[in-house]
Amino acid sequence: MLNKDYTNELLGLEGVEVTKIDRKEAAIHIHLQMERKPHICPSCHTQTTCIHDYRTQKVLDGAIRHQAMVLLI
Repeated sequence: MLNKDYTNELLGLEGVEVTKIDRKEAAIHIHLQMERKPHICPSCHTQTTCIHDYRTQKVLDGAIRHQAMVLLI
């Protein structure tokens, strides 16, 4: 597998880490993880790095070698 930094540069991705690349059906699935950043909790208004809910977002993003590329963030 390619170096993660090189993969990010090749795909033009910033602020994310490539965690896994799979081929499923007719698509290439690229699994990404966003960098943790401190933010203000909407409930208690204190600064935190915890997230209440993690959901995978599926984004269709062009093609690589005639195969659809799906970003899973």
